Amino acid sequence: MFGHAAPVGDQLLYSSAGVESVRRDWAATIRKAGTDVVVLDTNTPLPNVLAQSPRWVRVYKDPHNVAFVARDHLAALALPPPPTYPRGDPCARLNALKTLTEQSG
Repeated sequence: MFGHAAPVGDQLLYSSAGVESVRRDWAATIRKAGTDVVVLDTNTPLPNVLAQSPRWVRVYKDPHNVAFVARDHLAALALPPPPTYPRGDPCARLNALKTLTEQSG
């Protein structure tokens, strides 16, 4: 919701908060809205739930954000390939460290 309550109205804001906090009807709310892509802060409850769901595929993650796409819409998206960086570039070192961290735990 980008933190802008006034343009979207209270009901949509409350509905969005219910999804983000994984209230009982979160999945029905997403389906009813026709949501195909979900982008969230990394350290919030919903990314953990979506990661375990067979309906969603994680397509992006960085230290701050994570994005999921509905599995049945994944093929229709034209996602760019992950970026590559020259050896020694700080981003290349960060990616290598991230890979090691993910493999170890």
